[in-house]
Amino acid sequence: MNKKCAKCGETKYIDEFSRDGSRKDGHDPYCKKCKKEYHDNRRKECHEYMLKAEAERRKNRREKILIENRMYSKTSKGKETRNRYYENNPQKRAARNAVSVAVRSGKLPKVKTLICSICNIRQAEHYHHHRGYDKDYWVDVVPVCIICHKDVG
Repeated sequence: MNKKCAKCGETKYIDEFSRDGSRKDGHDPYCKKCKKEYHDNRRKECHEYMLKAEAERRKNRREKILIENRMYSKTSKGKETRNRYYENNPQKRAARNAVSVAVRSGKLPKVKTLICSICNIRQAEHYHHHRGYDKDYWVDVVPVCIICHKDVG
């Protein structure tokens, strides 16, 4: 017994159609090959949609945290915390300033234009002082994403 696929229009053996008890002839109107292509494409579209939605959620969360941090840094408690950090970490502060100067002068590219040197997948967000904060290594840095930066430092 043969049947014509409603998708590709080819006439195929009935064995090439899935069983469907709700149909008159007891088989799906689409052949197994067409049905598989449809589901593969649908799965791919849904996966891409989910990736985009997750990226948007992460972006919104990052923006919210940045705004909260900016608001906190303007409070007296935030200023005290920042000043205490600067006093306790003078080498880190000097190293970060040296990197900022190197970026502004063009000796280092802007970190947002680079890919993470550890995972080689995500966009870099920070420069990591992988050899420490000694003056000799102030601008000896590697670009890293937020996730890898948490793991290494």
